[in-house]
Amino acid sequence: MNQHSESPTTPTPLEGPIGVVGGGAVGGWLATQMKNHGWDVSLLLRPNTAGYPEAIDYQVSGVGFGDLRETIPCAAADASGEPLRWLFLALKAGDMEQAAHQLAHRINSDTRLVFPGNGLDLTAPFATLASDRFLVASTTYGLFRESRTQISVRGAAGEISVGPDSSYASSSYPSAAEDARHLTAALQALGLRTRQVASGSAVMWQKAILSAGLNPVCALLGIENGQLPASEGFPLALEASSEAIKVASAEGLDMSSMSSPVVIETSLKELCEKTATNRCSMLQDLDSGESTEVNWISGVVVRLGKKNNIPTPVNQLLLDMVKGVSVGTLSPVSLN
Repeated sequence: MNQHSESPTTPTPLEGPIGVVGGGAVGGWLATQMKNHGWDVSLLLRPNTAGYPEAIDYQVSGVGFGDLRETIPCAAADASGEPLRWLFLALKAGDMEQAAHQLAHRINSDTRLVFPGNGLDLTAPFATLASDRFLVASTTYGLFRESRTQISVRGAAGEISVGPDSSYASSSYPSAAEDARHLTAALQALGLRTRQVASGSAVMWQKAILSAGLNPVCALLGIENGQLPASEGFPLALEASSEAIKVASAEGLDMSSMSSPVVIETSLKELCEKTATNRCSMLQDLDSGESTEVNWISGVVVRLGKKNNIPTPVNQLLLDMVKGVSVGTLSPVSLN
């Protein structure tokens, strides 16, 4: 195995039991890394998963990852079981509410809930459960699901940013920084580039700002990330991200480091370069006929824009277009 990390580390496994919810690219990738290092991890599948397999044989490949093959034990998300110490919610944003109901019996006051997915407002469905120990683990690895059990890591770059949801990182979650430090060290021990940040919420917004431009435009054009800067849709992507920055600022986040047109253009181009051969998750969803996360990226920008009296016409346009492609009333090449 030839994985990469910030620096050599002594294996620091998370104490179990550990559950990873969702068997897609992110969930399968994480569970395979954990199992490969001997962690006590199970994959928790949604009730609509066909067949409820007792285990899934995953294969993960990519630059720096070699060829990992692991068999991950599986159970239904609503199956009985002991409370989990760590719960990774590698789900689409639209599935979070259902998952919260299904997993309530596996969550107690000691459960750490980790959100590695795309989108905003991911933690809201879990706010009334027994634990509010919410950690963001935002990833920029280019993960592509070749098949149900084969996941490729596209591009040599990628990073996970770990930090607490700022809404819960005060008196209600006094160990937030320590838990973030522990999770960061554990993921580094898996060979993953990982850094700890003060606010996971800010990182989630930073990713959403870039995703608001990249994901819907690449999905509509049917192109890989690296093709976006030279495409006719790039100006639209820049404007969508610029609208998202204004909304994030109105929501009280410090977006000064990303606010200039030059910075947002540079940031988008760098992300496209780092994940050049990847087909973004929204495009993968359109390709497979699955629901997209556009409501939790472009849709949240539009909703919060209305709340703060900030016009978001480009995000509204992209939201409508992606929805149109999803239901077959619009061609996925409509921007050309």
